[in-house]
Amino acid sequence: MTERRPTHDEATSKQKPSFATVQARDSATDLLQEMFQDFHRNRKQIYILNFFRGIFFGIGSAIGGTLILGLLVWLLSLFRNTWLQPLVQAIQAATNNR
Repeated sequence: MTERRPTHDEATSKQKPSFATVQARDSATDLLQEMFQDFHRNRKQIYILNFFRGIFFGIGSAIGGTLILGLLVWLLSLFRNTWLQPLVQAIQAATNNR
């Protein structure tokens, strides 16, 4: 007859974490709290920082997307007179019919 293995909750509830594990967890928590408090003294600073971060993220995404799309269109224009010409003409016809 086989023994029943304890579930994860049963196994972890009986075991106490080692001193090193608790100390490492506490020091990591303290480090994160210290870093957060060091960079952001109050909520107003956090809101202002996140606002400008969001503005610049949006602008950067728009500029990056425009550059990538422009590069893609330029690369496709190089294939205008090659074996991809029927595909390019089909795409142009489909977009002109809208």
